[in-house]
Amino acid sequence: MEIAPGDHILYMKVGVHAGETLEDILERKRREVQEAGFAMWGYGGNSCFPTRVREFAERVEGPITLVMQEINSNHNAAQVRSREYSTDRETWREIPAEVNVLGSKYALVLSSLDDVDTLLDLSATRVGVGDSRGKVGKDYIRGRLDKACLDVVDAPTEDAATVKISVAAPLMAPYAVFLRD
Repeated sequence: MEIAPGDHILYMKVGVHAGETLEDILERKRREVQEAGFAMWGYGGNSCFPTRVREFAERVEGPITLVMQEINSNHNAAQVRSREYSTDRETWREIPAEVNVLGSKYALVLSSLDDVDTLLDLSATRVGVGDSRGKVGKDYIRGRLDKACLDVVDAPTEDAATVKISVAAPLMAPYAVFLRD
């Protein structure tokens, strides 16, 4: 996979989650895609709130790909399985038995997960939604902020900020959802 100007991505740092290694999570998620036709990738935080992700999806033309940078992580939240999901927090639907989302408040909806070996220059991205829309990706993703909806542009800044992307996953409607136990 090559990330090119005009692409729309959801960048996320990933690692251990709810006591599970990234390799175990990826294996489980691929099995979910085979069995249910999709997977849900759990996450938390406010930088990619589900309504913002859907707003981003409505704005862009073409696909949105979740691109993952593997990091060392020690996230050990309880492995509580979410039972239901919602796009609006009013109407809730049961998560299929084949799909397991553990220890998360939100989830991205994925059609597949692919191992990739590519580089992403965060200086050649711009925040694609919200109050920081248009801000250079490398200036936005700092400290504990670990995810962002980004537009890839043909205008890198002088100071490159290249990261290795090891997993890519196309998002599918409804793109991002709220979860509850």
